[in-house]
Parts: sequence; C-alpha cells; structure tokens
Amino acid sequence: MDIKGVISKVEYWVATLVVLLVYTRFLNNWLIFGAFYLVPDLAAVGFGLSPRIGQTAYNTTHTLIGPLCLLLLGLILPVQQSIKNSFMSLSLIWLCHITVDRGIGWGLFPQD
Repeated sequence: MDIKGVISKVEYWVATLVVLLVYTRFLNNWLIFGAFYLVPDLAAVGFGLSPRIGQTAYNTTHTLIGPLCLLLLGLILPVQQSIKNSFMSLSLIWLCHITVDRGIGWGLFPQD
C-alpha cells in the first residue's frame, strides 16, 4: 500500500474515533446505535434486482453526502430537541458505518 492509501485509512479511522466520541458525549444510546449500524447495508438487497441497481443503491447509502446533510438538518431545523437528537443520532451512526467501511478498505462500486 502506498503512502496515500495509508493516509486515507488513517483519516477514516480518526473520523470514526471522532464520530464515536461525539456520539458518546451527546447521545450515548448504544441500543439505538446497534439497531441502526447496519441499515446502510440493506441497500445490497438491490443486487437481487440487478447488479446496476445494487451498485447504485449501495453507493448512494455509502457516500458521506447523506449523513452529512442529515447532520446539518439536525443542527439547523427549528424543531423539538428530540427530533434534532434523532437526526443527529442517525447521521452519526451512518457516518460511523461509512468511515469504518472505508477504514478497512471497502469503497464504492465502480459504475459502468
């Protein structure tokens, strides 16, 4: 593995650590964490329909765009704190899932 690959993996493991620390500090509900951690992998069901649908569904649920937008909504929406906490909790769990996947070397599927 070249230096860029090593740095990339270290970045994702540091991001995982930060996400876990933020989750522990502000939300700290490990039952919810465990219940939702693998939800992004449900997109793999799309492979039962076709490889292209599976790849698209998996890639959509494994980019940082979705959880970062959800986190932003949790921070700026003028709603009850419990709703904000739900948005933030789900976004941090989702971010943790993605950063762990990338940290162990799993990336997105190439699109044809």
